This record gives sequence, C-alpha cells and structure tokens, in this order.
Amino acid sequence: MSRLSWLVRLIIITLSILTIVSQASTSEKSYACALTLDLQETEGLYFFEDLIEVEKDGKYGFVDSKGKEVISVEYDFVEYFSEGLAVVHREGKVGFIDKQDKVVIPIIYDDVSSFSEGVAAVQRNGEYGYINSKGKMIIYFQFDFAQQFSEGLAQVIKDGKESYINKKGREVISIDDSYNIAIFEDYSEEYGFANGHLTNGVLIVQNKEGRYGLLNKRGKLVVPLEYDYIVQLIDSEKMIEREGNIVKVKKGNEYGLINSSGELVLPLEYEDIRSFSNKLLVVKHNGNYGLVDEKGRVIVEPKYDELGSIISNMAEAVENEEDKFTNRCGMG
Repeated sequence: MSRLSWLVRLIIITLSILTIVSQASTSEKSYACALTLDLQETEGLYFFEDLIEVEKDGKYGFVDSKGKEVISVEYDFVEYFSEGLAVVHREGKVGFIDKQDKVVIPIIYDDVSSFSEGVAAVQRNGEYGYINSKGKMIIYFQFDFAQQFSEGLAQVIKDGKESYINKKGREVISIDDSYNIAIFEDYSEEYGFANGHLTNGVLIVQNKEGRYGLLNKRGKLVVPLEYDYIVQLIDSEKMIEREGNIVKVKKGNEYGLINSSGELVLPLEYEDIRSFSNKLLVVKHNGNYGLVDEKGRVIVEPKYDELGSIISNMAEAVENEEDKFTNRCGMG
C-alpha cells in the first residue's frame, strides 16, 4: 500500500544502482546510455520492468534506458510497474496504466496497491476491495484496510478484526487476541523486512510480551512465541527477501537460524548473523567473522576482524588490520 511505497522505492533504487554498475563493467554502450539521462529529472535513476520514473516541471512519467519518453510526463505522481501495470495519480485519484500509456484501470480510486498475483487492492469511500488486471471487481468493497496478495493470501482488517483472506474473499487465517502480525516498515541490518506478507509459507507474529513465533498458512502456530525476535533473511545483493524456509532468530544476545518448522539450522551461539547472498551468510562468533551456508555448515571459520556484505560471491574482509577480499574458499 501507499504507506509502504517509500520502502519499496528504497529497495528498487539500491537494486538499480547495483544493476547499472554491473552493466558498466560489462558493456560500455549500456553505461553510456545510462549517462545520457538527466539526473535532475529522474526519480533516483532506477529501472523497474525496463523503465525509469522521471519528473519534469512537477509532473511524472517514464522513459526507457536510452532516455526516450515512453509514458507522457503528465501525472501528478507515478509508482513503479508491477505485472505490467503502474499506479498513476491525478487530481487526488489513482488508477493504472500499461506500458503503452493506456489507462487500463480508471483513475477513480482513493488508494490502491500495486498488482500482485493478478489482483490489486483498491479503496473508494473509505472501504477496500480487490480488482483483477481488467478492472473487474473480484472482492467487493468491505474492508477497513487491505494488503497485496502473497502466496495466495492477503491481510485485511474488517470491523477492527485482522485476518487473511483468499482470492474468493473467504477468511483463511483468523488473528486472535493473543498475538499480532509483526510489521517492521524500515530496513536495517538488525531487523530486515517484515510487512505482513506471507513469505515462504509463514507469517511472523508477536505477542503482547514482545515474543516472536511463526504462523503457517492454515493459521497454526508452528514456532512457539519464545524468541526475542524473528526476521526474514535479506539478500544483500538483490536487496529483497530471499527464497527458502530459514529465518534468523534471537534469544538473549545469541542468534541462530531455524526453518519454518521450528527446527534449528544454526545453533543459537552467534553474536550476529547478516548479509545473506549466494547461499552464504556472514556470522560473528567470539568476536570474529566468518561464513556459513544456508544449511548451517561453516564454510569459512570465523577469523576476520570485519567482514562486509557479500556481493558477487566476494566480501571485503579485515584481518590483522589488513584489507582483503574473501570468497567461500576463505582466500583473499
């Protein structure tokens, strides 16, 4: 929804910068194309579905990687493309356009989500419902709040009651008073992302005492509310939640990994776990940093004073005040 759009933008900007740097190293032509864009007119110079959002004289549109205008710069605001459609704002209302600049969903709504799994949440007169990509109403207006669909379910609030529904509008998961869905709207090395969406079949939940557990798609608490917190692992190169069923957990001052069934993958004995990429994680043990894989196997024994994020299968390391790069073989 709109309250999370700034977070999505941060992710896309970071990802696009990495993409442009990568293109620069492999293709002089593509790098030159990127440089022809007027940075004063772009919204962070990020590509999403091959287009870049631009602003000129207070109006917004899209250009391609060569700077050619694809979508007329005429909207009060535009959001990123998702599933071939982009949210556009005009005179206080929102709708959707396609990549041919055709308004495919009328600009008549008060609020919308981006499309996910073929549907989008829309709001009119204070109530939310869902439409498909043709603009047809598939779940009528009835909710106080509605999120995007993820893995077949979406979070909604109706009459103050939080639940998850399927695409027929039927309640699948009822959230009782003993816990809430954990939502962190910011990114940090400490907390990662949690946005109320199902990820790898589970939801992160938190009770009133501040303990975290995992809820599955059937509404069953598969991991007890016993951890100080639980977060999804973030791919440090792609800046998105990784695929797979392991999550980072914390008890006291110790970190470990568990799977979606609550089984320990990595013992709760580390001072930190971070920067997942290429199936590797940076871990800190007894004051030193090393690498483990997603199955909990130690790949590089903790020996470094510092170890940076894993990018392109390499990480910047500091050992005995000497800078070097390390890979999964532990060699500089």
